Amino acid sequence: MPLKTANKLSKSQIRKLGDRLRKNIQIPDDKDLIQLEEYRTSFKSVIPNIFKRVYELSRKVRHDATTTYRIKRIESILSKLQRFDGSKLEKIELDRMWDIVGCRVILNTEEKVYQLFELLKKEFEIRRVKDYYNESDPHGYTSLHVYVSFKENPSQVVEIQIRTKDSHNWATLVEIVDLLFDKNIKEGEEEKEFIKFHLRLSKLEKIEPEIKREVIDFVHEHKIFSTLMDTFSSNYLKLRLKWLKSVKSNKEHFFIIEASKDKTPNILAFEEFKEAEQVYFDKFYTKEYENTVMTFLPQANFDNLERAYSNYTLTTHQFTDTYIQLCQEVLYSYLSDRQFLKYHKLYNLFAKNLIRHIYNLKEEVKTINEYTPATSEEKRKVKFWKKEFSKRIKLRFNSLEESDKVLRQLEPENFGSKLYLTFLMRITMAKTRRFSRKLERSKP
Repeated sequence: MPLKTANKLSKSQIRKLGDRLRKNIQIPDDKDLIQLEEYRTSFKSVIPNIFKRVYELSRKVRHDATTTYRIKRIESILSKLQRFDGSKLEKIELDRMWDIVGCRVILNTEEKVYQLFELLKKEFEIRRVKDYYNESDPHGYTSLHVYVSFKENPSQVVEIQIRTKDSHNWATLVEIVDLLFDKNIKEGEEEKEFIKFHLRLSKLEKIEPEIKREVIDFVHEHKIFSTLMDTFSSNYLKLRLKWLKSVKSNKEHFFIIEASKDKTPNILAFEEFKEAEQVYFDKFYTKEYENTVMTFLPQANFDNLERAYSNYTLTTHQFTDTYIQLCQEVLYSYLSDRQFLKYHKLYNLFAKNLIRHIYNLKEEVKTINEYTPATSEEKRKVKFWKKEFSKRIKLRFNSLEESDKVLRQLEPENFGSKLYLTFLMRITMAKTRRFSRKLERSKP
């Protein structure tokens, strides 16, 4: 559906538009959707200037900060209008929805988060601050949300989300689990078990060993790790290859990422905002993909895209390492408490998941080595890709070797206990070998 040139809407017109959309939330009128799109894109004149300064300031705080911006997805706007309709939560008017345009900065520590905040206060008019590091969130969400405007143009407010890497990884995992397990926690759905799971993950360093055991039990009961690993493995190579073929120019900084539970994600690259936004709106209107976002990346490479939008690329996530570390800690605790049967049961599940994970890595290496680049630029990208992938595998095996050493040190000295544990471990190894052969046969 082609869009007209955006008309400037008055505050009253924007508010009435929000009321009409809220009233017809399930089947919005086409004219209202087009007007909403015109309102969204009216921010395109203010965001480049604000983002430029945010980007420059974030680089002063940390040279490797990940900084990006997006215009809020139409689905998210409609969902927010519905949730904040005044019946259960306070009513939010469309003209007061200050996160229509959002910048996101990912830094390594909370100290850097507040350091950037101090710089922002000198640069912009601060309209509102939501500090989820100091104000507890019942789900475990942490971030600093700063709403800013230029003094010369106070009517258009932009949200700046400043997160640590850990906060960002937690938030994207919520969205990945929502998508893959048909939940809707981010939008307020009451999934008590999954909410408790995410809340515990947000406090992992502080929770007791017994609670960590319950977290691992939940992961295995719902097959969270294995589902994520199979999804990531299925998508990683295909999406990397799409990136190699679709990104033709270093002038392309606008990206549409399309995520789906059942299809390989897709990436489209554009040089111009107008073209990217038209394609985004068409995809929303035709519902071609379940989950589509249009974003701007100043440093346009696959690693930055993956880091900023792992909830859309569905190719990798820090939870892989979190799961392995958590399993190791729980295994240590079982050995220390001489709970050998529980140790054996967990080790059996842990070993199967790692075999699945390592097998997937092996398949990815094979595919990378078989790929023949078509251009010199592709050749350069593939060379970098192989180097990055080799590093990733080396880190994984180093982690497992270190874990194995520690577990062996904790093995019981008592002859009877040692014999009993050896017997259980032989059973485990036999099971994992059978699982490995079964997995091998199941692959095409």
